[in-house]
Amino acid sequence: MKANNINNNNNNANNNGQKVQTLNGKQFAAMIPNLSQHAGVILVYTGSTGAQTALRFYGADFTPKNGKQDEAFRCWKNIYTVFRTVKQAENDLREKNDGIRSKLRAGTPSHIYFVTEEGKVVQTYELTDSIWKSVGLVPTKKDLEKTGRDLKKSINDAARASFTAIGMRDLLPKESDAVILDSTPESAEKAA
Repeated sequence: MKANNINNNNNNANNNGQKVQTLNGKQFAAMIPNLSQHAGVILVYTGSTGAQTALRFYGADFTPKNGKQDEAFRCWKNIYTVFRTVKQAENDLREKNDGIRSKLRAGTPSHIYFVTEEGKVVQTYELTDSIWKSVGLVPTKKDLEKTGRDLKKSINDAARASFTAIGMRDLLPKESDAVILDSTPESAEKAA
């Protein structure tokens, strides 16, 4: 199975062009050799048996234009916004039907890949032994009660905290030219 032929029936897009793709183990394994063809942010989840699945966020809001810190943070903050919006919608729908669940995972990702528009892997993050386990993407009940300015500040603060906790702030250049890694995840992990 080639990465280009990944089943797109599991794609979800909203009117803003934001897209989320859920990938099962076979689909994710097919994507890895051709990671450069899949721009966006990819959250990889490793199960207790070692099997890996993934969520791929792509489109203008989730694809870094370059390898700089500000671009990675913009994409990361947009992912936080999606998790918050989806969780709120899920809670509202569950009041009428408790069986409704979103496909966004509450678990801790084991890896995060950032792939630019040009297909370069900016950075990969291996999170299995990091402080990330205490940060999380899914908002709490208290977070979901916030509105307006409090909501925007909460999303921004949460994105900044996790961005720092998993080391993105240290590994990505701020103003200088970004160091773009090869287009394969293996070379990105060796350089990190």
